[in-house]
Amino acid sequence: MKIKRFEAPSMAEALRMIKKEFGDDAVILSAKNQKKSNGFFGASSGTQVVVTAAIDPTSAKQALQDRRPDDVLPQQTDRPADPSRPMDGIARMLQRFTPITRTGQKKLQPKFVRLMNETLESTAQATTEAPERTIYEHLRAQGLSRAVASELADKIVDLNEQDTPLEDGSVVALSQIIEAKGWVAPTRPRHDRRQRIIVLVGPNGAGKTTMAAKLAAQAVLRANEPVALLSLDDQRIAGTAELQKYADIMGLPFETASVPEQLSAAMKNLSHTPLVVVDTPGIAPNDTARQEALSRMLKTLPAAEVHLLINAGAQQMVISRTIDVYKQVGINRLLPTHLDWCRHLGAFVNQMHAYPWPITFLGTGPQVPDGLESLTSRRMAAMLLARADDAACQAEPEPAVTMTRRQSAPGLQGQYVANRNSDIFHDRACKSVQRINNDNAVIFKDPTDAMQQGYKPCRMCCMALFAPKPIDRLASLRFASSRN
Repeated sequence: MKIKRFEAPSMAEALRMIKKEFGDDAVILSAKNQKKSNGFFGASSGTQVVVTAAIDPTSAKQALQDRRPDDVLPQQTDRPADPSRPMDGIARMLQRFTPITRTGQKKLQPKFVRLMNETLESTAQATTEAPERTIYEHLRAQGLSRAVASELADKIVDLNEQDTPLEDGSVVALSQIIEAKGWVAPTRPRHDRRQRIIVLVGPNGAGKTTMAAKLAAQAVLRANEPVALLSLDDQRIAGTAELQKYADIMGLPFETASVPEQLSAAMKNLSHTPLVVVDTPGIAPNDTARQEALSRMLKTLPAAEVHLLINAGAQQMVISRTIDVYKQVGINRLLPTHLDWCRHLGAFVNQMHAYPWPITFLGTGPQVPDGLESLTSRRMAAMLLARADDAACQAEPEPAVTMTRRQSAPGLQGQYVANRNSDIFHDRACKSVQRINNDNAVIFKDPTDAMQQGYKPCRMCCMALFAPKPIDRLASLRFASSRN
C-alpha cells in the first residue's frame, strides 16, 4: 500500500491533489488542520490542511488497465452510486461537498468526518454479517479440538449427506455417533435391584456435597428409591455436617468414614440400601499422600461409579491436569458442573476421545434437586451443535414432586408471585416481578394462599385486595365545618 501526506491551504485543494495523485480509489487515513510556522522566528502565518491518503498499487494498476480511452477524464453522471461501496471514492465527495466559498470550506471538514464514520460503520457491519457456520465451525466453537471436530463433522456429513447443523438430521447423526463411541452412560434401570454406589470425587469447590444432595433428593422425590449418604470428607470444616444436614432433612441414613476399615463397616450397615451416594474430600494436585489414601479407600468399593466433577467453565489445560491427578484414584466417569454458567462440553469431548470415561449426569445449577440433569446422546448432540431451541433434545419430562418450582418470570404458572426475601406479593403482570430472581420467586394461585403464608399485597398492582377503611362521619363533618 502506498501512503502519502498532502498539505494544502484548504480541504478542497487537498482532495483535488489526492485525486490527481491517486485517483478515485484513494483512501483517506487522517485529516487535520495545523498552523503554519513559516513566519519570522516561527511565528504563525495562517493554517493549512494536512491529509494522509493511501492507495493499493495493485488495484490502481488494474483500474488503469481496465479504463477505456474515452474515460481518461471522469464525467459527471446522474447514475446512483454503487450501494456496495459506501463512499464511492473521493469523486462522490467532490460531487456532493465541493466548497465554493470560505464558509463552504469550513463546513466541509465535519461533513467529511461524518462520511468517514459512516464508512467505518458500514464496513464493520459487513464484516460481522458472516455466513452461516458449518458443522465443523459449530463444533470448534464448542471447544472441540481440530482433529475431533474434523472427524465428527466428516462422519455427520457421511450419515446425513448435508453439511448444515440446522437440520434435524445432523443432530440425529451426531447422537448416533455419540452412542457408538459410548460417550454417554445411561442411568441404571429401575428394575435393576443390585446395589448402586455413586462416588463423587473432584477438586475443592467442584460441588461434590451439593451434587450428592441432588442425587439423593431426585432418587427419593422422583423415583421413590431408598438412598443413603456416606461422607469421607474429614478435611473441610463442617464438610460432614453439611451432608448430614441434607440427610436429616430428607430422613436418609447417614454414615461417615475416614479409613478403609470404617468404610467397610459403613457399607456393611448399608448393604440393603439400593443406592449409596459417597462424598469425598478435595485433593490438591501435589498432595500425593492424600491421593494414595483416597485410592485405598475406593478400592474397598470395586463396583462403584466414580464420577469426576469438573467445572465446565475451566480451561482445557486445567481440565487435563485435573484428570491426570484423579485418574490414579480410579475414576470411570466425568460429571460437568456449573453448566448454568458455561454451556460448552467441547473440553470434555476432547478428554472422552482420549479416555473411555462417559458422562451420565450434568450439573445445571445450584438448586436441590432441580440443578441435576441426566444426559442423553440426543441432548449432548444438540448442545454440541448449539441447538438449544430443539424441543426434542431437552431434558426428559420428570414426574411432579411436592416442591416449589423455581421458574422464570415469563413462564410463571401462578397468578401471583412473591419474593422470598420480602413480605410482599405481586400480580403476574406487575413490573416488579421482572426484578425478582428466579431462585427467590414463590408462586401462588390466589391471594388468599399468599396472605395465609404471611405475604402482603403490593400497593401498586393489588390495590383491590386492600380492605376499605370505614369513613368517620363525625370527623368529616368537623373537618368541613372547620374549613367554613
